[in-house]
Amino acid sequence: MPRRQYPSSKTAKQNSDRQRPVPKIWLMTDARFGDSLLAAVQALPMGSGVVFRHYHLAPDHRLGLFRKIRAICRRRGHMILLAAPPKSACKWDIDGMHNHKPAKKRQLYSASVHNRNEMRKASHQNADLCFVSPVYKTKTHPGARAIGPLGLKQLTEPNSTNRYIVALGGMTRSRSAMFRNKRNQGWAGIDAFINI
Repeated sequence: MPRRQYPSSKTAKQNSDRQRPVPKIWLMTDARFGDSLLAAVQALPMGSGVVFRHYHLAPDHRLGLFRKIRAICRRRGHMILLAAPPKSACKWDIDGMHNHKPAKKRQLYSASVHNRNEMRKASHQNADLCFVSPVYKTKTHPGARAIGPLGLKQLTEPNSTNRYIVALGGMTRSRSAMFRNKRNQGWAGIDAFINI
């Protein structure tokens, strides 16, 4: 996978010492993976990304699972982000935070974006990348209205700060190829990686 630099935004300039490329493919952990989660992370292309969630687990069990996934990520060159309050993240060996500002400047900061207000908020908070969803209907949020490729384009085109955009929600590799452009550099999924 070719090396990709972070977008040329103010945040990226402040963190120009980051050398790792931003992954194009992201797996969002979810309870639906069951026992197949570790295999799914192992099967990701080298240099992919993982957003570790699993909020439903007890703290000790969650940390134990995280460590197993992190070990795979380190072997495979994956980037791993943690969705958890910063206080609990201090002791975790992570590459960045999801929906929480990281304590370390070198760590990546990602934000969930569902509408223009959240895009403006992510920009104001200097998020490095935005997971924009749901592009298509998804089992994670069955009642949510999908924005579709056109909605994704409209939501990201005014993105003058050039945040790295990751499309999420019903995404697959073939769907991501249909509308990838300079503002939609990656895609993320859950079901796309279950039972692969």
